[in-house]
Amino acid sequence: MIYVIMMLRNPNPEGISVWDILDMQKALDISPSVKLLNYAYKNNRDLTFSKVTEDWGFVHKTFSNGAAYADLDNDGDLDIVINNLNDTAFVYQNNATRISENHYLRVKPVVDEDHITFLGTKIWLEYENGLQYYEFTNIRGMYSASEQIAHFGLGDIKKVDRLIIKWPDGNTSIEKNVKADQEIEIPYSKSGPEVVKSGPPSNTIFENVTDKIGIKYKHEENVFDDYSRQFLLPYKMSELGPCIATGDINGDGLEDFFIGGAAGRAGQLFVQDPDSAFLALESESLYNDKVHEDMGAAFFDADNDGDQDLYVVSGGNEFRPRASFYQDRLYLNDGSGNLSKAEGWLPPLNISGSKVYPEDIDGDGDIDLFLAGRHIPWSYPDPESSVILINQGNKFENKTSDIAPELAGIGMVNDACWVDFDQNGATDLILVGEWMPVTFFRSENGTFRNVTEELGMNEKKGWWFSIQPADMDMDGDMDLVAGNFGMNSKYRGTKEAPFEVFYSDLDNNGLKDIILVYSNSDKKYPYRRRGDAIVQVPGIGEKFKTYVSYAESDVYEIYGKENLERALHYQANLFESVYIENKGDGNFEFHKLPVEAQFSSINDILINDYNNDSYPDILIAGNMFGIEVRTPRNDAGIGLLMLGDGRGNFKSVPYLESGFFVPYDVKSLAEINVVNDATYIIVGCNNDAMRIFKVK
Repeated sequence: MIYVIMMLRNPNPEGISVWDILDMQKALDISPSVKLLNYAYKNNRDLTFSKVTEDWGFVHKTFSNGAAYADLDNDGDLDIVINNLNDTAFVYQNNATRISENHYLRVKPVVDEDHITFLGTKIWLEYENGLQYYEFTNIRGMYSASEQIAHFGLGDIKKVDRLIIKWPDGNTSIEKNVKADQEIEIPYSKSGPEVVKSGPPSNTIFENVTDKIGIKYKHEENVFDDYSRQFLLPYKMSELGPCIATGDINGDGLEDFFIGGAAGRAGQLFVQDPDSAFLALESESLYNDKVHEDMGAAFFDADNDGDQDLYVVSGGNEFRPRASFYQDRLYLNDGSGNLSKAEGWLPPLNISGSKVYPEDIDGDGDIDLFLAGRHIPWSYPDPESSVILINQGNKFENKTSDIAPELAGIGMVNDACWVDFDQNGATDLILVGEWMPVTFFRSENGTFRNVTEELGMNEKKGWWFSIQPADMDMDGDMDLVAGNFGMNSKYRGTKEAPFEVFYSDLDNNGLKDIILVYSNSDKKYPYRRRGDAIVQVPGIGEKFKTYVSYAESDVYEIYGKENLERALHYQANLFESVYIENKGDGNFEFHKLPVEAQFSSINDILINDYNNDSYPDILIAGNMFGIEVRTPRNDAGIGLLMLGDGRGNFKSVPYLESGFFVPYDVKSLAEINVVNDATYIIVGCNNDAMRIFKVK
């Protein structure tokens, strides 16, 4: 019999630690364990994987702690060895070559000189419509080592056009016209100096011209700890800029632009010159308002004098609710690009907004405004109301209650567009935002009515960040492209298992609490762990004294059903970014964008014919770096061009072919026309340098 010596956690009254001797089996019984299946996932060849555990024969429950692969029977496929604790090791024979006609190639680098190692060796296979890559490393597993042979599955390919091996010292070996279904050895001694030169192609669709045009602007985010105000925020509400607006501000026929600043840093004007360069234009009015956080901006003629005035939305999360720093600003242009703040033109608007959208809403010939409200500062996810501002000639009046009363508390709006979606000759309004459906307001005799539910769109709620209208399928009506949070994050939900949020004062301390919730097996559980929950609601520590008891309880058991029933409650069940096809008569169909568009959040969208084939294409960028630290940030987006075929289908273009590479925290995109009919893409990056790309 085996015994274990244990020291009890609490000492006796005399302060002397108490020791005891227990039977080993009894000690193990205190911590029961359960054997589990190993998992297998099949690559679907579209950057997604399907679970095939039982289909592939992994039906044995074990305590496994190591696995390795090798072609143990030399039949051309990889077998698997799995080590199990206190149990027999498993050997799984791969039957792929027996049940399929797929081909393979195995490549073994042979180190036949003393000064070289195979670790770090890279192999490329090039064949018809295909490219594969393999690199030898010493980090494939913690307890196991697989065979050091590069194994390539080729499908129906019977010949590799070119095999390239790049050795760690830079030497290169090249083999051509290599037959499949063999193991080939490549000795280092037959390699030579690198002869394959690689680099970005010169025939890309976009070119990064930031340095060529001399712009050195960098957005500088102010430091603010959002989590000190709301500990369980999903991401920072104070890092959502910069915005960009374009327009000819000095009347010379060339487009200029404005880029917004963070709180404490003024926004910046850039004026285009005839040599396609952009010069920074200083503005005392903008500098005097640098305390504001610039969230949205638009150029339009506010006073009907023929030049472009500038409206800037104040937002963010840095200041207390209803602080004067959330007041929007209007700057009037003297025609030469000199801006002066229009005092008294705007009603009190001390709300944290997101964007502004000019439009002649009342049909009187001057430009009115839709102002998108986002959230009440320090009170996520409590939404601000959105606003309709009507131009009265020398001031704007808030006419929301008369024209669109349903905008009150409509949601955390991130983007919007004016578009006649029903083709009745009147311009309608479409909104997207967080915990919202794509929301439709139909124009009806000078007012706007929320018809989202009538159109059957009310159930598709997401974390929408962007929307852009265009006739993508060339059928004469306006379709939509909507950017969502993406499918590459822990934040995700479906119709059957939505992602949810509750917001209420759950412990009666005068402060409202955020509870993010996910669903599993028809039960709802808090997204954040026990320690985080205790910081927000200390009583949870007394109610659930162990992590096990907390983990085994659903959200209603932890926080109380009655408490949650009276809370502000939102759901999101769709996180994919989509193309929304307008099928006419109020019918819309959602189509998922290509998988590359789902890698991260899409914060802005441009639609244009970028490859000159007469069909509209989609350019996107995004990411979200400010996510709370226990959730990996959304940073897998590098920008993406999707080419359209005029029928509603889109093909992703690798960045080496498109030339558009923006792996930053991109918050805004804007097109601007420059001399000689060229088009530039301006990329606004949070707390980073601005980039500019030329459309070739």
